[in-house]
Amino acid sequence: MKKELISYKNPKSPISETFKTLRTNIQFMNTKKKLQSILITSTMPGEGKSWVAANLATTFAQAGKKVILIDADMRKGRQHSIFSVESKPRLIKLSIRGRKK
Repeated sequence: MKKELISYKNPKSPISETFKTLRTNIQFMNTKKKLQSILITSTMPGEGKSWVAANLATTFAQAGKKVILIDADMRKGRQHSIFSVESKPRLIKLSIRGRKK
């Protein structure tokens, strides 16, 4: 996995802690119903959507949540690169498991 996956490579770093805070805030926003999906989007390319999605998904997986990360960017998908898996010209489904302590 690439160094971009900070929440996996260095789970105690300040950036990883920020993703944990974001995860917690998302969970508290949905206390009345079960969270089923999160969409990460922006208006411009290069704003960090793939990086945020990968690190947030990893943080949820580390908390024991079931996670499926779908890279739906049909032109410049990057999840295959971040997670070091083979790139294929289609939607790619990645199941992410948290680290065992």
